[in-house]
Amino acid sequence: MQRLILDANILINYCSIKEETNNKVKEIFAKLDNKEIIIFLPDLAFYEFIYNLKKQNQSDELIEFLESFINNPNTFSYKMDNSEFLEITNIALKFNLSTYDATYLFLSIATWYKIITMDKRFYNAIKEYETNIELI
Repeated sequence: MQRLILDANILINYCSIKEETNNKVKEIFAKLDNKEIIIFLPDLAFYEFIYNLKKQNQSDELIEFLESFINNPNTFSYKMDNSEFLEITNIALKFNLSTYDATYLFLSIATWYKIITMDKRFYNAIKEYETNIELI
């Protein structure tokens, strides 16, 4: 079964009323509903997702999605251990990434799971080093 790390921008695109949902994002969530894939997220992805949808005044959609997503047996959240912050900081500095993006890269390196992102800057910063990333 395919395992993916989703950048928060994928969740935001799926739930946002301000932008049309990308077809590949729809495919990912259809596969998740059909239990064909496993989604792995750092805890910070939820914070970023909640912050962005809250800004869009999407409280009802936010709660409904989170309940469904969190209760899905094929979604997993990863809480960073204190010992991992130094490595994440080194990755952020090496690739000139935000700590958010460095966290996704750290998880991909640690798990060999593919990162799915809509962030061109993040993708371009690491594509030569990390081949396990897909820009949609």
